[in-house]
Formats: sequence, C-alpha cells, structure tokens
Amino acid sequence: MLKPIAFKTKNDNWYIYDNKTRFVLPINDVELCENDLDKNGNVIEVGKIHQIKNKYKKYPLFEDFDISNEMDIWVEGSKDFITSNGIRQLTLIITEACNFRCKYCFYSDEYEYSRNHSKNMMDWSIAKKSIDYYFNFNKNVLTYNPNFKPTIGFYGGEPLLNWDVIYKSVEYIKDNYASNYKEVFYTITTNGYLLNSEKSKYLLDNGFSIAVSLDGNKEDHNRNRILHNREKTYDSVIRNIIELDRIYRDLSRENNTIYPYTLLMTYDNNTSFSNTIKAALEMPDIFNKFRKINKVKSMNTNYYNGQRGDKEAYADVLDIVNSYIDGNSNGTNIETILFNQLTLFQANNVNLVNNTSGGTCIPGEKLAVTHSGDMYICERIDYQSSIGNIDEGINWNLQKKYLEDFISIKKSYCKSCNISNLCNLCFANCSCGDDKFFMNEEYCNKYKHNITKLFSLYYTALENGQVSKV
Repeated sequence: MLKPIAFKTKNDNWYIYDNKTRFVLPINDVELCENDLDKNGNVIEVGKIHQIKNKYKKYPLFEDFDISNEMDIWVEGSKDFITSNGIRQLTLIITEACNFRCKYCFYSDEYEYSRNHSKNMMDWSIAKKSIDYYFNFNKNVLTYNPNFKPTIGFYGGEPLLNWDVIYKSVEYIKDNYASNYKEVFYTITTNGYLLNSEKSKYLLDNGFSIAVSLDGNKEDHNRNRILHNREKTYDSVIRNIIELDRIYRDLSRENNTIYPYTLLMTYDNNTSFSNTIKAALEMPDIFNKFRKINKVKSMNTNYYNGQRGDKEAYADVLDIVNSYIDGNSNGTNIETILFNQLTLFQANNVNLVNNTSGGTCIPGEKLAVTHSGDMYICERIDYQSSIGNIDEGINWNLQKKYLEDFISIKKSYCKSCNISNLCNLCFANCSCGDDKFFMNEEYCNKYKHNITKLFSLYYTALENGQVSKV
C-alpha cells in the first residue's frame, strides 16, 4: 500500500493526494494531526489511512500499481510512434556565438557538462539538408494527422547573429513546403540586442513566436546580462522591445494571425522581485508580455557561491505568492506567473492516466541539429546523446537505447514513489555526459519535500476564489 500525502490549506482544510487515481480529496472529518505525517507530508498513521479508505470506498485508493508493462510497450513502440505522429519540432542550432556574456549562461564555464561559446555558425547547406529531412520525414504524417503543424526553431548562441540562415530557411520553406500544410510555425529566442525594426517585422509577418530575454528590473538585468566587453544591455534591449511592441500592435490591427511576442525572465537568489514588480507597474504594456520566469540551474555549477541562501530567496517568492493567494497582489503578470509556475503543474496534473514517461518526450519527437549536422534529442541536452545526423537520419537503435536506459532507471527508482504520477523529470534533467543518464536524486528529493507546500498554496487560492476550479 502506498502512503498518501496530506496537506492543509491556510484555511485549515485537509486534503490527501492519491498517486494511483491522482485524486485530491477532502478529509477534514478524519482529524489528522502533524504527528500523523512524516517530514514530506506522507501519512504514516495506518489507522488514519484505513479511515480515509473507508470514507471513499468506491475509489481504489492507496493501492500499489506497476506500470512496467506500459513502459515496455512504450519503448517497443517508440519508432512507430515517431513515424506515425511525426517529428514535432526541428530546432536549428544556427550558431554557438553570442554577443552577450551572461554570468549564469549554461554555455559558460559555470557548468560541468555544457559546451562553451565558440564562433561556429551553421551554413546554409546544413540548414537546407535539415529542413529537407524534416519535411520529407513528416510528409506521411498528414495521412494520420491532416492538422499536423510543422515547427521550426532557431537557437543559439544568439540566433540573430546568423540572420542570413534564418531568412533563407523561411523563404526556402515557403517556396518548397508551406503549401502542403495549413500552417508552418516558427520560434526564436533572442537576447533582443540585435532586434531592429526590419527583423521584427519580418519575423512577425512570417509566423514567428518571438521570445526575448529580459531579466525583470534594470538592476538585476544589468547585473547578469552584459556584452562580451562587459557593457550593460538593459537600455538597448528594452528600447528594442518597445519597438517590437509597436510593430506587433500595428500588424495585429491589420492581421489577426500575428503571433504575440513573449518575454522570458531568469532569476537567481539575489534577484529582487519587488523591484521587478515596481518596473512592471511602470511599464504594464511591456511587462504583461512575460510568460516564463526560470531560475538559474543549481546543479553541476558553482554559480550560487557567494549569493544568499535558497531558503531566504524562496521566502521572498512565497511572500509574493501568498499575497496573490490572499487577494492582495499588485495585479502584475509577474505575480500571476510566479503563482502559476509554483503551484499549477501539480494541481492540473490530476487524472486517471498513468504518467508512463514522467516529464520526458520520446527521443525523436523533437530534433536539435548542430552546425555540423549532428542530431540530438533536444536543444536542452547540450550535445549529449546524439541520435543521428542529417545525412543518415535518426538512428533508431540509439533512440530505443536512450529510452530503455531512462525507463530502466525509473523502473528501479520510482516503483515505490507515491508521487510518481506527478513526476516531470526528463532526459535533460538526468543527462551526465557520455550518452548516459542517472537518477537526479537532488531534483527528486526537493520535489518530494516541497510537493505538499505547493498543493497547499494552490488549494488555498482555490478556496479563496483566486483561481478557477480545474
């Protein structure tokens, strides 16, 4: 029998989460106390567990379950899955060069398993081969899914440094492949420094989703996001975003198919969210475009040496989230995103479908191609676990091997986990170089320790009417 996790909202209401059914159920009448739980919120008092089971007899709560067979079927059918459903996204890593030297950059000396910046640029011949492979591979997918939408991403380094390949790629696709699909979708993530009016208009006109990195307030942005000569970048980037916003608004009035641009923020333990919220209140039209707020990775790095501790930094975020829950927020998008990202995944991930894969994709669903034509599982795995090349295509033996290795780790480590159906580990979280994977226990233990707090925050907000019921 798997022990359930229990949590209490700020309104003193108790709930349990059951891993097999993924149900969250109220249990106020069970009269739990803190001594009935361990440090991670697991109910350890057997009598209370049986009391809850009797309360909800019609549900198969707290039962052991083994999805090994589902995992094996998933592995054996991995090639057929890709050939039937297609490669969802092709990411062209068109440059390893960057005009910025962000202090937390994954491609700096701060990270053990990552590449460093270089002058390598993808030339047009490699991009063309990659595009031809992608569209030729996917042409049969339209038989199974006539609404299949090809997605092409441009990644770096700073991709705008290789504008010629971006332009040629789009024009080549329009001339040779776009007519076969209802729509071709493009993505680009940029630091925004080179994003002038001409480039902004071209990207928006051609179906790009543009993501620009801006680290919130001016002081925090300039603390980390600097040019190679150490000059600060905030003023230039915000000026280009304002121009991008003007062009977006003008085009949107003429064409409602223009994709909105988004902003991305990266933070660390020294980030001042209070100053970012002030900036958001001063520039609401711009800061409303934030969609993701990501923390600098803490694993395999010395980046956080000298910064304040995790607990102190986390307390600042919790203060903002608690204000949101209590209905006392400033109404900025920053506060909403922090609440959603901290709590919403767990709360929304409640249904009867077993989480066979965890948070990972099947290798081949996405392809990242380097300047040399090598293929990788995705752009986040950083030149580890090659899955083929553009001349020979996907290596199906490697695809199956990576999936078998990953699933084997999950089978042995996660069998008795009572939140395995909420797991979001993927290849990128567990890659340790040399095409090998490991169980990231640091990530896992943090998740187990925080899960009841995150559920409590969400359900308090739900009780307070701050979110719609899922």
